[in-house]
Amino acid sequence: MAGGGGTRLWPASTPTRPKQLLQLSERPPSTLLAAAVERARRLVPLERIFVVTNIALVPAVEAAVPDLPPANVIPEPRPRSTAPCVALALLHVRQRLRIGLYGRTGRKGHVDGVAGGPSHRRSGSIHRVAGACVSRRRR
Repeated sequence: MAGGGGTRLWPASTPTRPKQLLQLSERPPSTLLAAAVERARRLVPLERIFVVTNIALVPAVEAAVPDLPPANVIPEPRPRSTAPCVALALLHVRQRLRIGLYGRTGRKGHVDGVAGGPSHRRSGSIHRVAGACVSRRRR
C-alpha cells in the first residue's frame, strides 16, 4: 500500500511526493517503499509483489522500484482507505490466478498486506515470523 496524502512529514512530503517516496538514504533502498518491497522480496518472488497507489503516483512508484513489473503497480481510481486498497489488490491477484499466471499448484494461497511506510524497529523478528508462516503454509 503506497497511497498517502503527503501530510505526515510535511513540508518534506507533499501530495505528489508522500513519505514513502522521499529519498531518505543515499544507499539503496533509498525510499521507504523500496525498503518495503525489499522486505517482501525475502519472502516471495518480485513478480508476486503488488503495490497499490494513487493513480497520480504510478510513475513515481515505478521509478522508486524499477525492478517491479509495471503490471504489478495497481492504480487506485480514487484514494480510499486500507480495506478498499486491499480489496483492489486481491481482485488483481484473483485475475492472475484465473488466467493461470502462477501455474496450477493445487494449493490455497495467502496474501500479506504491507504498508509502504516506515518499518518497525523489530522488522527482523517480524520477518522471521512471516517467513515461518510462509514455510508452514507451503507444506
